[in-house]
Amino acid sequence: MCGNGLNSRYEEKNNSVIIDCVIIDELVVFLCNVTDRLIIQNRGRFERAIKLSGKPRGITVINDKDVAVLYYKSLIVIISIDTGRVQNEIIIRNDSKGISYQNDLLFINFSNECTIDVMNLEGDRIRSFLCPSSPGHHSLQGLVININKNLRCF
Repeated sequence: MCGNGLNSRYEEKNNSVIIDCVIIDELVVFLCNVTDRLIIQNRGRFERAIKLSGKPRGITVINDKDVAVLYYKSLIVIISIDTGRVQNEIIIRNDSKGISYQNDLLFINFSNECTIDVMNLEGDRIRSFLCPSSPGHHSLQGLVININKNLRCF
């Protein structure tokens, strides 16, 4: 139903397409880019939906109450999953393809530039580095930081 990357898709009955998801304790938060909303399930049962202000592209967990949603229009929004309120908006320098979070830092994938920006939650860029690449493969689709704190690119 839900995988580790942006390519995982799950169709709802109303023909929505789930493009990403995160797990927070007992909750699974699905990201729908057709109806532009977060769909929150608790132990497999629908709990609520949060309408988003634009077309989402990716999601990552910030803490047990907040998620960061990446939009197509060079924007990251920190949203409380309890209230649906926007906690912060971060304008990024270009359209991005992926987002991840670890140790108070956001990792944003700018695959068209083949770079990854590292930012704090206030939107300050800490550093940037080149994406790893292999011959014939120039498009990085997503980022995951695993439990061992290793950055995985796909």
